[in-house]
Amino acid sequence: MSFNSFMLWLLHSPFHALISKRTLGITFRGSKSGNTYTLPVDYVSDGEELLITSLRERTWWRNLRGGADVNLLLRGKEVPARAEVFEDITSVGQGLAQIVRIKPQWARFLKVKLYEKGDPSMIELDMAARKRVVVRVKVQ
Repeated sequence: MSFNSFMLWLLHSPFHALISKRTLGITFRGSKSGNTYTLPVDYVSDGEELLITSLRERTWWRNLRGGADVNLLLRGKEVPARAEVFEDITSVGQGLAQIVRIKPQWARFLKVKLYEKGDPSMIELDMAARKRVVVRVKVQ
């Protein structure tokens, strides 16, 4: 069983509470193939919006370009949502800053230094934004 398969199994199980505060399952349709794909991804919640980041070198997020309807396995429930991917450095930097302000522990994961007041290093944030994309998801 692969790591992704195990995580998806766990998200569907009664034990989902162990990881579902930070990990969700996202199901989307391939933009070229039309196939359905489901992946576990880490997220940060900001009110009614969920923020996900992925490395640019990964390919799954490309299916969300221009906006896409997705289904989420969120905290043990299947919910419809709308996802939009942001690729430009400015929008990605803003999204990463938002993530770090909500969950400061993500700074270490993103290799971004936090100053005393919790503000991220703009230089390191810019470097992280060049390697990543941000997906903004709104539950419908």
